[in-house]
Amino acid sequence: MRTLNPVNDDWKTFKFGDTNAIISYLASTNNAKDDLSKAQLEFRVKDDNTLVATAPGYLSNTATNQVDLHTSDLQSLFPGTYELELWVTNTDKSVAVYPSDDYEQIEIAPNTMSIKDIRSISKLTLLSIINELEKQFAKLTKGKDGVDGHTPNIGANGNWFINGQDTGVKAEGTTGDPGKDAPIPSIGANGHWYIGDKDTEVNAVATKGDQGDPGKPGNNGLTPRIDQATGNWFIGDQDTGVKAHGKDANVSKFVTLELFNQLQISVDSNSKAIKTIQSLKTQVNNLSAQVTDLTAQVKSLQEAKSDTPKSDEPAKSNNDDQPAKSDTPASSADPASTPAISSTVTPDGTPASAAPATSASSASTSETSASSAAQ
Repeated sequence: MRTLNPVNDDWKTFKFGDTNAIISYLASTNNAKDDLSKAQLEFRVKDDNTLVATAPGYLSNTATNQVDLHTSDLQSLFPGTYELELWVTNTDKSVAVYPSDDYEQIEIAPNTMSIKDIRSISKLTLLSIINELEKQFAKLTKGKDGVDGHTPNIGANGNWFINGQDTGVKAEGTTGDPGKDAPIPSIGANGHWYIGDKDTEVNAVATKGDQGDPGKPGNNGLTPRIDQATGNWFIGDQDTGVKAHGKDANVSKFVTLELFNQLQISVDSNSKAIKTIQSLKTQVNNLSAQVTDLTAQVKSLQEAKSDTPKSDEPAKSNNDDQPAKSDTPASSADPASTPAISSTVTPDGTPASAAPATSASSASTSETSASSAAQ
């Protein structure tokens, strides 16, 4: 059981306004001294039912656990009888309250000043005033109901009227003059901020400060290396678990030897076929050129034949059914009659007329063309 016993009864009663008195108490548990050296001590004071003040406790004697209460910390209380207890908050945040039952009492006696006039009391706290006013209000009795007041209203002239009486006070304020534009901050020629024409002497642009001292050289970094045992990348002694070399690819999963041989044979065959096609194309181009040349020669011979008159042609008579007879006998020196031009077909299917005089040349040219095609 916790007890809180006054050291003496000298200051259990003190005058209102006395701030130079000390009330001392001994705190114990089951008549044994508690260790209050590191605890937080606080007195809590109440009136009949309400907590009205708190005050710090001062451990003045650790041997006896004497805790003092200064009356200077109770200035908020009005004259009257109060009860108090000591709250001890330990370092582990546990709280012990002294005494375990009932309270210790103190009394504040009136002084020569009248407490009815609050304005004549110095150094009162708001809490003490409220407490006193609540006590005074509790003593008041309800009076008679008052007469209803008059509700203000706005008259035709815009003034407030109370019970028909013009107060002369406008219900709405008049519009004021337009305000002046505020000055706009600007940067002056000296680099300072100006507000209007006033120099604030504050630099608009920060000036470059002195260069700082060089920093200390940093530690060398760790160079990655390949661990010979695991084949992993190591940074210092730390194994990254990442292989430094990838695995060799298994080509056999993608290209078999048989397929490769087939592809090689196909490539060789295609290469030979391409060469053969290119050779045939060259031969066709040569033959086409030769045919074009032969065609031109035949055309030239035909044009020359048509321009030459025939000297051995017999003269025509008036009788179309009888051939004209020449009185001049044929001479053996005259050239034989030119046989009719025979039509031939060129190898490419184009018809051509060859004169007997050029038959040998044409044959020779054909043989040359055939020889070239064979080559």
